[in-house]
Amino acid sequence: MQPLFPEPPHANTRPMGWIESPAHFLSRSTRPEAIAYREFANRWYESFPDPSGAFAARLRSEVDVDHYQALDELFVQHLLLRRFSDVRYEEGGVGPDFRLYEDGECVAAIEVLSLFEREDWNAEKRRHFRLADAINERVLPADGYMLNFQIEQAEKEPAPRHVADFIRRQLAQFPPHEALASQPTLGVADPPTAMYSHQGVRISMRFIPMVGGATAEADPDLQLVVTGPAIGGTVNTGARLKDRIVAKAGTRYDIVDVPFLVVAGVHDALCTDVQVLWAVYGSQSVKYPSGETFRENDGLFGIDKKHVDGRHRRVSAVAVVQGRTLWDPEGADIATFHNPFSARPWPKDVFPSTRDYGPVDVSDESVRLDWR
Repeated sequence: MQPLFPEPPHANTRPMGWIESPAHFLSRSTRPEAIAYREFANRWYESFPDPSGAFAARLRSEVDVDHYQALDELFVQHLLLRRFSDVRYEEGGVGPDFRLYEDGECVAAIEVLSLFEREDWNAEKRRHFRLADAINERVLPADGYMLNFQIEQAEKEPAPRHVADFIRRQLAQFPPHEALASQPTLGVADPPTAMYSHQGVRISMRFIPMVGGATAEADPDLQLVVTGPAIGGTVNTGARLKDRIVAKAGTRYDIVDVPFLVVAGVHDALCTDVQVLWAVYGSQSVKYPSGETFRENDGLFGIDKKHVDGRHRRVSAVAVVQGRTLWDPEGADIATFHNPFSARPWPKDVFPSTRDYGPVDVSDESVRLDWR
């Protein structure tokens, strides 16, 4: 049988483009990291029920959301098969994603979601990445400088050719990169700068001198643009995670008699434990004047029993998967957050966990959490 991702017929060790689909890394790259991850993905997929090939199409999709969501589900099944021999995916053609059986009896259910960055931030990053790839195609780092740029204003898509011409003119005016890189008071700390301004587009640029003989002639894989954009604004990761879990924890699944876990595959670098704690247990506040901290009743689980509805009691726990790299998926950090009000507590030996959060003291006003 043809593997999900066959080995590429030709060597390809070039860096991925900023805007390039991550599926290309698996299907085209011959870097050691890609070879390792192809082995994982192909082996996991051999055990995945996919008679129509629709799931394989999602894994190979050049749409990042489809690709990563399918990878998250594939990874979760891989972890479940370590513990259970009978793992059923979308049994009966409906959710939840996985039901686990022992001796023919369903003992647990799992739904998988993927959390991505804010869409407006993602759109801003993609605009930056499109221009970065276009610049890297047109301008090689032959002069010994790398480029860090920020799009400060853009009434329309920046014109790559005009921007590349501007960069070449700037590079032609700079001193040899060795001269700056060897000066501790200059170099990266105080590099040459420029401002591109043309037809409603403003782009600030910093040119970082390379050290030694690091140029395109010495390393053909070097690229001029080596950094992403600086994104700023209010972090709402916890709120978005809570909304996603609520959408996955509805009553449309017939799983009322078994523990129910929601697994979140995180693809948002700002999703910290603090954000997850806010999403599931509630935001943290301080009582005045005592200074005592407590959690508001605005999390998914709720901390006041009279406010806990049937939906929140259905979710036994939330597991958050982070740090699953392409080349070391087994090194993922999995934190499990247990629901103190669930009708069916989540058994700790069903799904692997690096860390567990659980309440050790529950009252009508607050929850004291324990991390272990």
